[in-house]
Amino acid sequence: MAFFILLFTGDQFFQPFGGLQQMPSIVKDIYTNISDNKIQYGIFAFFVGTMVQNSLLQSGAFEIYVNNNLEFSKLQGGQMPTIEDINAILSRYNIHF
Repeated sequence: MAFFILLFTGDQFFQPFGGLQQMPSIVKDIYTNISDNKIQYGIFAFFVGTMVQNSLLQSGAFEIYVNNNLEFSKLQGGQMPTIEDINAILSRYNIHF
């Protein structure tokens, strides 16, 4: 996200801190490098951000709720439901296929 902020705000990002000239030399060097290679850093930030997001969202959970009642949980059972499990859940609610 820091790369995207620097890419889109540019020098304005440093204004609340006294401007870019008030920053340490390492910050100036990093900012110059990012400014010179905007496309590469943008692509890098997009792909890394996507990987981080996917890894955080991937819990392995699969749950079936009916009327706000938890009827099946992959985390508790350790496996995905079979068609028989699904039919049993639906038949408890008088839904038959």
